Amino acid sequence: MMSKQPYGFVLILAVSMLGCGSQDEGSSDAAGGAGPGAGGTLATGGASPTGSGGTSTTGTGGSTTPPTQGEPCGEGWGNDPIPGSVDLGLASNPEINAINNGSPDERAVFDQINAERMNAGLEPLGWSDQVANAARSHAADMNQLDYFDHGSSTRIYRDDAGNVNRDNWLPLPRVEFLYPGDFRRAGENIAMTRNPVDSAVGMWMDSDGHRAAILDDYGWTATHGAIGIDGSMVVFNPAQCAGE
Repeated sequence: MMSKQPYGFVLILAVSMLGCGSQDEGSSDAAGGAGPGAGGTLATGGASPTGSGGTSTTGTGGSTTPPTQGEPCGEGWGNDPIPGSVDLGLASNPEINAINNGSPDERAVFDQINAERMNAGLEPLGWSDQVANAARSHAADMNQLDYFDHGSSTRIYRDDAGNVNRDNWLPLPRVEFLYPGDFRRAGENIAMTRNPVDSAVGMWMDSDGHRAAILDDYGWTATHGAIGIDGSMVVFNPAQCAGE
């Protein structure tokens, strides 16, 4: 687990993909271990994730403007509190409220994600309030419990030595906990920055593993996604609906 750095110090942690709940071998990560699904990389170098199944990652041109709201994979929570889970890295002290259609900053970062996808000839992602709730709750949990990881405070994915525990790759378990059966696949980028709108996407695009999560370069095609922001914590989750 990485502890949070003094406020204003920018951190990003690399993406890894988990398909259909399986623990398929992928590329080696920067610390030498295999990540779940498509593998993983640290932002400071390492192999770009390779796919382990799923749909084609080639784009079909994309539309000229991002959608304002994608078709949801299922029902969200309205503006009610999002159920928490310390074990899964979902905020519980306190639980945080859902936000219909996301906050202005979350939507601004998401629009930048879609702009990068369309520049690469990919379809834009549909915004999902469900995915946003999982992302925002994880961002809040990292703030509440002072850690920085794709797992949770009790289930660390990457330790301080760079070793990974693939059983603790939790983006898909988080959305499955909140919305059982609605999603097949989920991935994650995380960042810590005082200026999410100005810096998060640029940092991710400068890192092979993070860029792969944005541009579907991991063996399956995301249909939906969202940004969750809590304080200086930023979480991006691409996802694929169960029916896709």
